[in-house]
Amino acid sequence: MNLLCPEFYVATPTGCVKEVETEPRWSCDEGNLNGSTCEISRLHVETRKCASGFDIVDEKCLRQKHESSLLKCPLGYDLDGEECVKLLRQPARKRCLEGKVTADNTCLGSSIFPVPLVCPNNSVPDGAKCRRTMTQSAAPLCPAGTEEADEVCIKEEIQPISLVCPLSGSKPDKDGRCKTKEPPMKQCPGGWTFRGKESCVKRSVLHRELVCPQGMSLVGNHCAATEYFDPLRVCPEGTKRLNNDECVMETRLPMSLVCEPPYILLEDSEECLFSNKLLAEHQCAQGFYDENQKVCIVAEVMPVEKSCPPGTRKVRTGLDHYCEEIVYEEAHPSCPTDFVISEGVCRGKATVPGKVVCEAPFIQRDGVCIVVEKQLLEPYCDNALLKGSSCVTDREQPPAVLCPEAYTYEPGSRVCKKFLWSQPVIECSGWMWDGKVKECYTFEAPPQVGDSNPTSDDEHPTGGSPSGSPSGAPPGAPAGSNNTHPSTTDKPDESLLPMEVNVSTTTTTTTTTATVKAKVQLPPNGKENFVPIQTFTGPNAVAQAHQYEALKLQGHSSQPVYVPQVH
Repeated sequence: MNLLCPEFYVATPTGCVKEVETEPRWSCDEGNLNGSTCEISRLHVETRKCASGFDIVDEKCLRQKHESSLLKCPLGYDLDGEECVKLLRQPARKRCLEGKVTADNTCLGSSIFPVPLVCPNNSVPDGAKCRRTMTQSAAPLCPAGTEEADEVCIKEEIQPISLVCPLSGSKPDKDGRCKTKEPPMKQCPGGWTFRGKESCVKRSVLHRELVCPQGMSLVGNHCAATEYFDPLRVCPEGTKRLNNDECVMETRLPMSLVCEPPYILLEDSEECLFSNKLLAEHQCAQGFYDENQKVCIVAEVMPVEKSCPPGTRKVRTGLDHYCEEIVYEEAHPSCPTDFVISEGVCRGKATVPGKVVCEAPFIQRDGVCIVVEKQLLEPYCDNALLKGSSCVTDREQPPAVLCPEAYTYEPGSRVCKKFLWSQPVIECSGWMWDGKVKECYTFEAPPQVGDSNPTSDDEHPTGGSPSGSPSGAPPGAPAGSNNTHPSTTDKPDESLLPMEVNVSTTTTTTTTTATVKAKVQLPPNGKENFVPIQTFTGPNAVAQAHQYEALKLQGHSSQPVYVPQVH
């Protein structure tokens, strides 16, 4: 396939391309273009200057002098260092800090606490209860059904005497006779003795068991019982019972001298004293007071001197003045996007799509070149003989047609067609061009019918024989069985198989195996088991196994059959 381009254009893998030249455009990164020169205006801040000893502060020249301040207190206050102090006095008051005042001017206080819990002797506290444990010796007793004799327990077991034929050792018949005509003999089992003429007796000796009275438990060789009860509630000596849960203890204390805040009690006196303090105010004869430096600052102010450096001029922008400097730089050329400058000229490429021309046997369709390949198929018959163009059995039917993968069968022309698609390519000598990998390629011829590895039926939904079995498959075999490898080694007689059949599947990374199993009865005890009767291997093994299972279920009984054991 070739690409047809307009005049002066050259065919490339991306389209038709032509070299283009144009004059560059001169430009400036900043400033104004004046011929081939860029004129740039740059503004600078004016130079500010103050006289010696002055500093620039808020656009002014400022010089400061430090003077000491004067401390002053309000009326009625005394200066103490940098504080103003005023002392206030008042008498202290007597008051009970705790409890209540009594008639003799004392304080009666009381403290309340929970009633202590007291457990009597032989008991210990356990939570909110008292716990007492009682013990006694356990009594040895014989179990029920035994008799005590000499501190042991005797158990007797009784069963009827059995009759045994003396010669054969067998039991007599229902009439009490032996087959050898001899009279039966009475017998007791081993370890048993005769008691009278009709019974056998066996005596066993058991040890006595330790038993506790009701309500007590056996602990070792003794019986024990735990009792819980409420503790006693008793208030300590010198206290009184307030209620069921609390005790109260009263105390007498002298009254205390107290002062109302913010007054404080003077030591060893009954007087309250309050010292009211204020910071003394700093006053300056002139200027202002600086809290950080603790001095009075007197400021002298002068205007700032402003000037422009040589080579600049003063200009006004808004409310501010600046110094303007004019700078000249050479302008530089620029080219359009995707163009590069070379020898003072902008060079680039113009691209147009071009027209696709396909080489025989390809034809153009929807902007690509395609070729249609046709292939005649040889007819075959399923379970019949091919005569002429017909399959002959008990009745005639048209031959089945099986197309290879990706081919489509057309009944009218009786051929399998496959459409091959290709992207437009350029000068590949009859091959095709792949724009992604930038390589020429072609398609190989499709496989012919009758190759050693034909495609299975489930990969070709169109065509095929009416029964779904390919040519050469045995009668009754499932469709596509020629693509599998059935195994029938050591399988049982299929005519004896019951209706109950199942399929098991094994899949590995390379193949799939499906096994058909039937339920049979195996000697010598007739135990039911599933035995394999057919195995399929290949990508369609599962579907073929289920088809084979359906065929074997037709006309068989649902009862398991007996299969002789072969050695």
